[in-house]
Amino acid sequence: SNIDVINHKCYDLKCRILAPPELLALKFRRDESSPLPESGQLAPELSFELLVSRFAREDIGITLELALRGVPGIEASTTFRVAFRIPAGLADDDLARDLRLMAAHTAPAMLYPFMRETLAGAFMKAGLPPFLAPVIDFRAMFDPSDVSIPDAPPQSSEPK
Repeated sequence: SNIDVINHKCYDLKCRILAPPELLALKFRRDESSPLPESGQLAPELSFELLVSRFAREDIGITLELALRGVPGIEASTTFRVAFRIPAGLADDDLARDLRLMAAHTAPAMLYPFMRETLAGAFMKAGLPPFLAPVIDFRAMFDPSDVSIPDAPPQSSEPK
């Protein structure tokens, strides 16, 4: 279901949130035969995967997966998604720019705090030392020009 109209200033983009951040997956495995890492020894490498889907000309869905690597005996990842609508009426080039910015910067910045909290809770529930992923500036991580935005699906000619 859609959220009532919410105008959100997203890095100078006007947008409407169609679907709020949603947990799609949490994977957490601990190898009981591996020794527990000591507090302060948790320094995993963070690996991100960004997936973009298009529902309509102005509607975009972004899925972000975060996987932790490099912690012996622990396999952890989480995936969240969110959907946005860019206001109608933009020229094709402006719309493409805004959709890429939304996918590369706005959505990851919105989803990442949920991902951090989810993984921190999983570590705590597994009896491991506290872990909180670092703060990340996604404007420095994902270049909008590298983000591929799928074509919009054909519009239906049936009245709604």
